Amino acid sequence: MFFFAKISVLRYTLMLMSAVCFIMPAAADTFTLQQSVAMALQHNRLLAADQYRVQAAEAGVDEANGHLLPRLDAGYSMMRSNSPLTVFGTKLMQQRVTAADFNPVTLNNPSAINNYQPSLTLSMPLYQGGALWAGRRQAEQGVQASHSQHAWLRQQTIFQTIQTYMAWLNADAQLKAAEKSLEASSRHLNNVRAMRKRGILIDSDVMDAEVHRLQNEVRVNQSRNGVEHARDLLARLTGMTTEVMTQPAAAPELQAPAAVQQLEQTAIRQRPDFQAMQSTLEASRAAVDVEKSSFMPHVSLQATQEWNSATPSVRNGNATVGAQVSMNLFAGGSDKAALSRRRADAARLSLELDDKQSQIINEVRQARRQLTEAEKRSRAESEAMNQALESLRITELRHAQGLEKTSDLLNAQSRADMAQAEAIRAGYDVSVAKANLLLVSGSLSEGSIQ
Repeated sequence: MFFFAKISVLRYTLMLMSAVCFIMPAAADTFTLQQSVAMALQHNRLLAADQYRVQAAEAGVDEANGHLLPRLDAGYSMMRSNSPLTVFGTKLMQQRVTAADFNPVTLNNPSAINNYQPSLTLSMPLYQGGALWAGRRQAEQGVQASHSQHAWLRQQTIFQTIQTYMAWLNADAQLKAAEKSLEASSRHLNNVRAMRKRGILIDSDVMDAEVHRLQNEVRVNQSRNGVEHARDLLARLTGMTTEVMTQPAAAPELQAPAAVQQLEQTAIRQRPDFQAMQSTLEASRAAVDVEKSSFMPHVSLQATQEWNSATPSVRNGNATVGAQVSMNLFAGGSDKAALSRRRADAARLSLELDDKQSQIINEVRQARRQLTEAEKRSRAESEAMNQALESLRITELRHAQGLEKTSDLLNAQSRADMAQAEAIRAGYDVSVAKANLLLVSGSLSEGSIQ
C-alpha cells in the first residue's frame, strides 16, 4: 500500500505537469494557438463581412469626389406631334422652315411631324456653398472610422480566439484529469473490494467507492462535452471544421503587458474604437458644414449640344451654354431644423468621446487588477493543489494501515481532484487576463503571441 501511495502522488504530479505547463512543444498533429488566430483573421465570417462595410465607406469617398467633377449626360428623345406651335418650332430646330410654312392655313392646321433628338449635356458645379467639399471631408472621415472599427473588430476576434482556445485547452486538461481520476477511483474500488473480502472493511466502504467511481464517470462525460463545445466555438471563430482540430497544443506565453500608466496612455493613443469615435465626430462636424451650405448661393454651369432631325440621324445641331445661380430664401424652416439636428449630433458625439476616454482608462485599470488577481489566484490554487495532493498521500497511507475510513480517502481524492481542476483553470485564466489587458489597451495583435 505504501508503494501504491507513492505511485498515486507521482501520477497526480505528472498529470499536473502535462496539463498546466505552457512551454511544452506542440506535437505534429496538434492545432496551435498561432494557427487558430491566423485562421480566424483569414476566415472569420463576421470579420470578412465587416470588410464590405469598409469597402462601402471607401466607395463613398469616390462618390464625393465624383460630385466635384464635371458631369456629362447623353440623351435621346423621339417625338411626333401636330401641335401648331410644336410643329413650327421643330421645323426651326430641324432647319426645314420654308415660305410655305408661313401660310395661315398651314400654320393653324399643320401635318404631324417627327423629331429625333440626340443630345449631350455637360454640367459643372462652380460653388455649392461648400457642400461638396464638406461632403468629401465627411466621406473621408467615414473611411477612417470604418478602418478603425475594422481594426478594433480584428483585435476583438484575436481576443475571442485566444479566449476560446484557452477554454479548449482547459476543457481538454480537465478531461484528462477526469480520466485519471476515474482510473484512480477504479483502483480504489478494486482495493476496497479486496480489503472487504479480507474482512478489513465493510459493505458501506464498497458502496462509497462505487458511488465515487460513478461520480467520476459523470465528470468524464461532462468534460468530454466541454471539449466538444469549446472546439465547436473555435471552429466557428476560425471558419474551420472540427475535423481539422485534432488536439490543442500547449499555449505559448503572451506578451507581457506594460505598466498601468503606460498602458493608459497607449490605449488613449491607439485604441481603434476610440479613433473611430474621433473620426465619427469629425464626420459629424463636416455634416454641419454641409447643412450650412443650404444658406449660401449655389452656382453651376451647363452646356448642351443637341441634334434634331425628322429621321434617326445626327444633323441640324445647335448648342446652348448657360449659368445658373440659386439661393435658398425660405424653406419652411426645414433647413434650420436640419442644421440644428446636425449640431446636436456633433455635440452628443463630443460628450460621448470624452466619456469614452474615461471608460478606456477604467477598463485598463480594471483589466490590470483582474490580471493581478488571476496571477495571485493561480499561485494560490497551485499551492492548494500541492497541499491537497500531500493530504491525499497521507490519507492513502493511513487507509492502507486501516487508520482512515474509505469515505475519508474518497473525500481526500475528491478534494485533490477539485484542487487540480482549479489549478489548471487558474493557470489558463492568467493567459486570458493578459490578452484582455492587451485588448483594452489597443495593443493586441498576432505578435502578442510569443
